[in-house]
Amino acid sequence: MLRPALLALAALLAAAPARAEYPERPIRLIVAFAAGGGSDLQARLMAAGLSAQLRQPVVVENRTGAGGNIGAVAAAQAEPDGYTLLATTPALAINESLYARPGYSVARDFVGVAPWATSPMTFVVNPALPVNTLADLVGYVRANPGRVTYASGGIGLITHIGQELLKYQQRLDMVHVPYRGQAPAITDLIAGQVQMSLDSPISSLGFIRAGRLRALAITSATRSAILPEVPTVVEAGFPDLVAEVWYGLAAPARTPPAVVARLNAAIQAAQAVPEARVQEEQAGAELSSSGAAEYDLFMRAEVARWGEVIRAARIQVE
Repeated sequence: MLRPALLALAALLAAAPARAEYPERPIRLIVAFAAGGGSDLQARLMAAGLSAQLRQPVVVENRTGAGGNIGAVAAAQAEPDGYTLLATTPALAINESLYARPGYSVARDFVGVAPWATSPMTFVVNPALPVNTLADLVGYVRANPGRVTYASGGIGLITHIGQELLKYQQRLDMVHVPYRGQAPAITDLIAGQVQMSLDSPISSLGFIRAGRLRALAITSATRSAILPEVPTVVEAGFPDLVAEVWYGLAAPARTPPAVVARLNAAIQAAQAVPEARVQEEQAGAELSSSGAAEYDLFMRAEVARWGEVIRAARIQVE
């Protein structure tokens, strides 16, 4: 009696269209910053790697504004189907506490997909400042409260918050001078208008080599290949100052786990291509990999870490 029913069911299943394997159409990768910057460069490297692995176009879309919040909100509100992704940077974690109404929550609105690369920063000072190490700098600031100025590319950027981390941890009295971009901040640092800053090694390398800036420490746990003579903050005695610029991928919350796993595997496969490592070295960065769950936990931890610093410094952007 059951045989005719089973045969009919088998016929129906055979006639049903097979479920298309993800991805079956182009993927949109939202970058929350303007084209041409470091975040955009890393996003385009990720997009190229993903496209090669997934055999679908990965189209970069720059959605700028509000320090990265406009792009983040656009990604958070997208359909959670794996066809809209967000290129992540520290701004995603920082802005959640920096802005009174950022428009998103990392824990609520996103799921981590994969890390891509990290890049350290370097504490640099004007050579006229009588310090040669990070410990020297801390001692000098304590001996001269309120007299040392530190420049950044703008309020809330990692070049600002990273220095606030030093100020907060060491209870230092320093004066922040924000600029409209890191380039003018470094120009004034070289000219002696300000005394210290936090910059990417690749950007400050030429000035350090020329003796126009002095590098005190690099903010990674291991030394940089492009500045091997500069000690790490760990070596300098400040292990809690390890703070790198990170790049990766997030997806809207409720994106299917199978899709997230597919994307994570594609990123790791793209990182295994030798050219990817060379490109990162040329950019002063290095590849970073982990599972999706680990990256999700990392992003949430970064929200908590920078939120503590921002609240202690009472920094907020409306």
